[in-house]
Amino acid sequence: MGSLKLNLAEVEVRDFEALPAGRYHVRVTDWEPREAGQDAKNPGKYYINLEMTIVDGPYEDRKLWTNVNFLPNALFTLKALATALDIESELEGIESDDETFEDMCQQAGQIIADANKDFVVRVAVRQYNGNDQNDVKAIYAATPEQLAKCAKGEKGSVPAQAAAAKAGKEASLLP
Repeated sequence: MGSLKLNLAEVEVRDFEALPAGRYHVRVTDWEPREAGQDAKNPGKYYINLEMTIVDGPYEDRKLWTNVNFLPNALFTLKALATALDIESELEGIESDDETFEDMCQQAGQIIADANKDFVVRVAVRQYNGNDQNDVKAIYAATPEQLAKCAKGEKGSVPAQAAAAKAGKEASLLP
């Protein structure tokens, strides 16, 4: 077996500060089913942890995450994602053999990943254990209208905040 030598000379140090609140053009780049822990609101229930990568703009290649839950009162994220990715008909009728939703997560996660489409998310910043953390608040289809809103710097978009910061003003975070 050959030896390995660690070389950090060309490694870029990254800042993992929360992204500014705004709209981002993203694509699903990874997903995994997870089981809610014993201290969770719904222990033992499965959900999808979705990783999204920003595909353009000043934060290109940065990651965002959100959870997709299958409890009847929490299907709004799945509905928004299904609409944005145009996969509602593929998700409709998925069944679960148990009350944990594990098999449903596996099926839906694969359908979401296979869609391989871009979409737009609206992100807020919230405090969690004393640190800023991103929170995906809305999901939209990557229509020309939505992409133009991001690119033109309309309220709540990253370009609007950047322009306001340069001008010394605070940008509105309203959608």
